[in-house]
Amino acid sequence: MRAAKQAPHRSRAFWLAALVLGLNCAVAAGIGVAWYPDLLFAFATEDAPLAWQQGMLLAASASVCGLHAQNAACDGQKGACWFWGGLALCLLLAALDERFMFHEQMQDYLFYTVAGANPAARPWIHALLALYACAGLALLFFLQKLASRAAWRWFWPAIACGLVAIALDIRYDTIKMQLYEELLETLSSTLFLCGLFRQGDSRRI
Repeated sequence: MRAAKQAPHRSRAFWLAALVLGLNCAVAAGIGVAWYPDLLFAFATEDAPLAWQQGMLLAASASVCGLHAQNAACDGQKGACWFWGGLALCLLLAALDERFMFHEQMQDYLFYTVAGANPAARPWIHALLALYACAGLALLFFLQKLASRAAWRWFWPAIACGLVAIALDIRYDTIKMQLYEELLETLSSTLFLCGLFRQGDSRRI
């Protein structure tokens, strides 16, 4: 009886995730058409229209995580509430970073100002930047424990796209590779948001 009641809710969550994916792909395609043939300006630069879309996706993901945190609090799940709330804060900070380029400015300062004046500091700078990876792994560890299977069907491809984008960022320093990197980042953010909506299958979202 319970499974029968939940089935329509799961169906709505699936179509909502599919709608998010379709709409965001349509927006990215619309940006490409509107700015064609100057696709590098449309997609690759830090102040490109695609960067705005990425920021909106991160802000939307933060909002959905906030709803998951509220549901967890109502259910008396303090650990889940803290995790979803913390993830919402991280995603909101990432949205602000996407808009104002905080980490790019910090990297430029560390590598060109600090390391330029003191080359011996470069290994310490790399160790500091490795904290990004540690924070990401910690979030994934807790996400793996709390997220549903339906959500992970979207999270896995989102993570894969994100890792390829990071690899392109580290390995290449050309405007063409940056175009591919930004497209993959947008796809990763879209898939992650879709997964967050699927996480609501068995909850009140």
